[in-house]
Amino acid sequence: MRGKSLEHMRRRTFLAVLAAGVFDIAAENAGNEAPTARGADMSSTRKPKMTQFRHWMHGLGDEPKSTAQALKDAGFDCVVAAGAENIEAVNSAGMESWLCGGAFGLGSLAADDGVKAVDVAGETRVWFGSGCPNNPGLRKQNLGAYDKMAATPGVKGILVDGCRFASPASGLDAFLTCFCDACRAKADELGLDFDAMKRDVAALRSVVTG
Repeated sequence: MRGKSLEHMRRRTFLAVLAAGVFDIAAENAGNEAPTARGADMSSTRKPKMTQFRHWMHGLGDEPKSTAQALKDAGFDCVVAAGAENIEAVNSAGMESWLCGGAFGLGSLAADDGVKAVDVAGETRVWFGSGCPNNPGLRKQNLGAYDKMAATPGVKGILVDGCRFASPASGLDAFLTCFCDACRAKADELGLDFDAMKRDVAALRSVVTG
């Protein structure tokens, strides 16, 4: 019973810390006018300031200038679209121009199996045109691509897409990755039991695939 009580306390502590972080984030987004979880008077009747939402659009289509103005008139604030014509149209309409890139896209390394994700059976996998998030060569290539995007005139910022390991939407085989040498080294660095993770994921794969 003591073990169960201790585990219950740990879960409650985790939830309390999580809640504290949520309150802090909410307060920060609201201009620090909302009560925080740490040492705050939760009985306060002061209402938190509502966060101002911004509206985004991805792409401009075949007529950048007219489309950008239409989006501005409709209340949009930011447009994600590459190309000098698109960037100029977005900025001229009074909106922010952003670019987007994949965090771990294969790009010119698409033919190199050494940068791809590896499943529990040792097979290489590609998910949404991406490879292993821990592969140093892939990271270097994409950081270089972001350097070039950041130097694009007229761009306000860059969205980083797929900044994670593969999700279930990538397919089961790609989702249950990555178990390459780079990931093993990273697991060792973090003090994680790589062999145990691989064993358990292999068990999960056998269950869901029948």
